[in-house]
Amino acid sequence: MKKTYAITGMHCMSCIAKVEKSIYQLGGIRKASAELETHSLHIEADQLPSEDQIRKALSEAGDYAISSQAEPVISLRKSGFWLTYKPLLLIAAYLLVLSMLLSLRSETPLETGMMVFMSGFFLVFSFFKMLDLKGFSQSYQMYDLLASKWPTYGLMYPFIEALLGLGYVLNLDPVALNSITLILMLFGAAGVGRSLLQKKAIQCACLGTVFNLHMSKVTLVEDLLMAAMAAYMLFIHIL
Repeated sequence: MKKTYAITGMHCMSCIAKVEKSIYQLGGIRKASAELETHSLHIEADQLPSEDQIRKALSEAGDYAISSQAEPVISLRKSGFWLTYKPLLLIAAYLLVLSMLLSLRSETPLETGMMVFMSGFFLVFSFFKMLDLKGFSQSYQMYDLLASKWPTYGLMYPFIEALLGLGYVLNLDPVALNSITLILMLFGAAGVGRSLLQKKAIQCACLGTVFNLHMSKVTLVEDLLMAAMAAYMLFIHIL
């Protein structure tokens, strides 16, 4: 069963995270998706919760309210892949070009390019997360295996990314640095993979709460690509 509600009180990505988390906590929910642009809340479940249950859950999460309706308040054309992931793809393109240019004069161009890419990746992504640290943490708790159990980890994660980025810039101990990156990325991929298998319609927090990105295979590929680069550099330094 599916139902759409008009919802008021949402102003940012942090609100979306709060609303979706409060609905999932009702139990038996297959999908809960809040949309800031259309001010709507979509719920899918075998047995839909009553409106009173939803209102109570939302009131406990914040100053949110719903009204039942068949369609969202505003009908918007769904964005295509490019429009949805434009910020992420542009960042990746800039980092790729930068890493290629800086690796041209290196004696080890592949390793240098990877180090530049990974340093930029961690620093840029940590920056966007820190713009709304609390909002990121709340969104991250929706799918990360550790943050869902220990919320403080969500607050720490952007700083961990920043330190890793600086570590690649300063060319610190490559074995330790790439080992930490490999573990972090694989662990993150496990949380993303679980959410995708459960078909949860939740927000991706990779760029914090600044951009409205839905969790998808793109997020999983992002984590696995970083893990693969860390594994490669770890391998060549161990040998």
